[in-house]
Amino acid sequence: MSKKPPLQNQGFKWWEHVTIESEQAAKMAELTKGYPFAFQVLGYLTWNHAGDYEAVIDEYEQYLSEFVYDKIWSELSQKDRIVARGIAEVDGGKIKDIWERIGMETNEFNPYRKRLIKKGILSGEMRGYVYFTLPLFDEYVIENS
Repeated sequence: MSKKPPLQNQGFKWWEHVTIESEQAAKMAELTKGYPFAFQVLGYLTWNHAGDYEAVIDEYEQYLSEFVYDKIWSELSQKDRIVARGIAEVDGGKIKDIWERIGMETNEFNPYRKRLIKKGILSGEMRGYVYFTLPLFDEYVIENS
């Protein structure tokens, strides 16, 4: 079994096929929130569309939904989903506003917040605030709850 040399050893130069400005790269990075699978999918789709990431946003969202978010959502309890919906609906991620919106007391809300953090869905790095760690997950939650 013979190994083929890497593309760069065959004279392939990716930068001659796709150009991307730093501003566009920054927007793409923001869209992925640093989530590796999202980064790979967005890069792959952008590559297939000659560097036009804006043309693939719908397909990107579909990949995330189908291959990641549907599985995550299916494994959440009903209360987890209620909390996630509240987080998705409240701008700014202020915990007090979230639990008021969904009608929970702090002591009832906190276990679900902690479970979502433990699952890697939510970040609670800033005291009193939470936000989704997964790109476009807030939109997914609203559409699916």
